[in-house]
Amino acid sequence: MRRADRRCSRWLLVCSALAACQGKTLVLGLGHDAPQAGASAPDAGMHPQDAAAGRAPDAGAPADGLPRFAAPRLIEELVPADDAPDDDPSLSADRLLLCFNSKRDGGTGGEDIWCSERASTRERWGAPTPLTGLNSDERETGIALALDGLTLWFSSDRDDRDSLDVFVSRRESRTAAWSTPEHVAELSSDADDLVSAVAADRRTLYLARRESEDYDLYVATRAEAAASWQAPEPLSELNTDADESDAYPVSEGRGLVFTRDEDLQLARRTSAGERFAAPQPLAALNSAQDDRDAWAEPDLSYVVFSSERSGEYRLYETTLER
Repeated sequence: MRRADRRCSRWLLVCSALAACQGKTLVLGLGHDAPQAGASAPDAGMHPQDAAAGRAPDAGAPADGLPRFAAPRLIEELVPADDAPDDDPSLSADRLLLCFNSKRDGGTGGEDIWCSERASTRERWGAPTPLTGLNSDERETGIALALDGLTLWFSSDRDDRDSLDVFVSRRESRTAAWSTPEHVAELSSDADDLVSAVAADRRTLYLARRESEDYDLYVATRAEAAASWQAPEPLSELNTDADESDAYPVSEGRGLVFTRDEDLQLARRTSAGERFAAPQPLAALNSAQDDRDAWAEPDLSYVVFSSERSGEYRLYETTLER
């Protein structure tokens, strides 16, 4: 979700600084140093003794307990020739498929879903292609790809809708065609409903809903992956008068990366059933411009996000420093 979608009648004040990185810097290159999905690693920001003892991260950890990241790297091979904006990155667990939102030439509408693939994490991303079977002549945004790469949730105002609603498409394999998008009525409302992320078990879905001037975080659950969703509930402990959106769960649901106004934040809790503690800005990822739409490994060892730091929205990647 870009800043233009969140400008209503108030000026957003951005005040962030790049944090000093500690320890040995990892060279990102083409992702060579990023651990594979599912690799064993302590939760981001944990004290070494807590990690060794298997304890959950401290939800009230001070600022110096935040994870340290290498300097974010622009994913240059995905930059469009026409200088159009890209955001909303969402990846498969093996990090061989990346889908995102773009206004680049070659799409169906003004804002479309594009995807890029690669054979291994040591290779550069291939040329992105639009998902023509999913895109309409209206707006497609808020992309959430299931970790197996076989289900994709997104938001659209197609079919003369006055607001963004939630849709889903499926396929049988990575090489199969996507199904015709289905409207997910239980996740949609009269307000803008912007999909953010789906948990690994596909039983928890995060979205942002704009019922008034600003977006707020919501979460929906279901009993099993094939069941219908329960009505989304607001994450009241994290919502404020500012914009909150782009939630992505980490640390088996004990952490949540999200955007507040124009900065990436990390909120933590000691177990998945509890309320989140007050979030902290991920200063090592934030810039003086808009930073948002994070996708992350469960332990935050690898993060992809969207940033306007270069003058236009682009996709960046970073790794956790050990």
